Amino acid sequence: MVRIDASGGALGEVSTPMLAVGLHKGESAPQELAGAADPVLSNGDFSGKEGETALVYAPEGIASSRLLLVGLGERTSFTLDTLRRASAIAAKRARALKLDDAAFALPVSEGSAARVAAAEAAAEGAALGLYRFDRYKTNSESRELGTFTLVHDDEDEVAGGAGTGAKLAAAALLARDLANEPSNTATPEYLAGKGREIAERYGMEATILDRAGIEAEGMNGLATVGRASENEPRFIALEHHGGKDGSPPIVLVGKAVTFDSGGISIKPTAGMEDMKYDMSGGAAVLGAIEAVGSLNLPLNVVALVPATENLPGGNAFKPG
Repeated sequence: MVRIDASGGALGEVSTPMLAVGLHKGESAPQELAGAADPVLSNGDFSGKEGETALVYAPEGIASSRLLLVGLGERTSFTLDTLRRASAIAAKRARALKLDDAAFALPVSEGSAARVAAAEAAAEGAALGLYRFDRYKTNSESRELGTFTLVHDDEDEVAGGAGTGAKLAAAALLARDLANEPSNTATPEYLAGKGREIAERYGMEATILDRAGIEAEGMNGLATVGRASENEPRFIALEHHGGKDGSPPIVLVGKAVTFDSGGISIKPTAGMEDMKYDMSGGAAVLGAIEAVGSLNLPLNVVALVPATENLPGGNAFKPG
């Protein structure tokens, strides 16, 4: 994942291969960037419409080699999601230009909480926007953006928000990776292994039940669905004890049928390849508990993931 940094100082003095700045529709650039941005704004090449971009090479009067203007749309309709999308656009443009580093000027926000939230959103946007799942492609594009720096006068607050955003993004990317893995890789035991890794990383309590344990606990539905599969079911339970002793936990439950053919009642051919996504609920829960652990939330949280395959076979459950 791209490294998210924070930096202070004047925008005109940021030395980077590309500095991105978001502008609202009809508004001018910050004063220190005016010399570089005004020609593009004045000739109508850039209006500030949300998602619009204009790239200026060798911009006048600033240290950056390139200046990317990113449209934020109308100021009255601006939200953190707008900022996430703008940050993603900037990060993807930097990667497309095969740059190692890029910077993004955070819009000026009033109040500490607003600045932290903006930094968090921009960090999430950059990391999520750069996501691609191509590990099995022979000719995949291996070059990735190394560092994405958020620039704001209050470097400390921005650094805190950026760190939180990067952790949330990493958790979301884990969920995406698990969902995108082919089902011959992402078996119930594979998900259980990921659960063990999360538990070990953050000192959580982990309980992984195999078929015998599932049947002993009376989870007959889970045991029956996976009865015909060579990949046995697993019941994954992870516990984060960050709250007060005795306080009731938040319980997250995510279904993880790692491939759902329909069993004896086999599904139509069309769309069968997408049945690997029937474990996306479990992937989301594992991503969520990863976020809980990385942020060390002061809560008691339990993540439950029943994982199985549903395939036809001589031992498959028979309807009726």
